Amino acid sequence: MSINLDRLKALFSEINAVNDASFGAGMSRLAYTREDKAARELFIARCKEAGLKVRIDAIGNIFARREGTEPELPAVAFGSHLDTVINGGEFDGILGVLGGLELIRSLNDEGVQTRRPLELVVFECEESSRFNIATLGSKVMCGKLGYEKLKDVRDFQGRAIGEIFAEFGIDLASIEKAKN
Repeated sequence: MSINLDRLKALFSEINAVNDASFGAGMSRLAYTREDKAARELFIARCKEAGLKVRIDAIGNIFARREGTEPELPAVAFGSHLDTVINGGEFDGILGVLGGLELIRSLNDEGVQTRRPLELVVFECEESSRFNIATLGSKVMCGKLGYEKLKDVRDFQGRAIGEIFAEFGIDLASIEKAKN
């Protein structure tokens, strides 16, 4: 089995076209911004096109699932993130996410069934550029970070995290529901 390199390159180009160029050279797609939202929407659309079931948790992590022949078994999870540092590299984070999606597309192309479900995860706010807190989405999911530690956090422009979350459809007071 091999991946479709042209399809993968096209997806990289599509996602990397979503960039806040006001920061200058490189990729700037900070968490919980319109660029982040646009990249996430593109990614979700491509996952659905590949037949994946998509869910989003209370902090904004995306889970795209391909069922196995034994869906009751624990899933094999893999992934990364779509957000970047300011002026980040074009492969930072998205290589793990888009490579994972291409793996699933290739399995679909070849008609390969897996026993276990596959779950491609996009962790939200893995880079620290906006809030000076790295791996925010995965920390909340693991129960290592919650409302009490985040309620007074502000981004580098002085905006309250609760206000930013609300614009993204996230209720700061309910983020513990993401614990998995």
